[in-house]
Amino acid sequence: MSGSVSTSTRKASRVWATVPAAFPSLEDRDYVRSSMVGETEPGKCANWTIMSDRGIDNQLADFEYVRRA
Repeated sequence: MSGSVSTSTRKASRVWATVPAAFPSLEDRDYVRSSMVGETEPGKCANWTIMSDRGIDNQLADFEYVRRA
């Protein structure tokens, strides 16, 4: 039995061999991170999100949720 590999182990090895290719590379992550620019102006939305019609408690989208001191 020594040195033999079961069929289920071989199948698992083939599946796990493809997993790293499914994840983004470091270059992909850097590109996405560089394209995500935050937005702090009232009524505007960051470029990676979608502006909803209504906000929390049915307020308008440009409602000032946080007031700066």
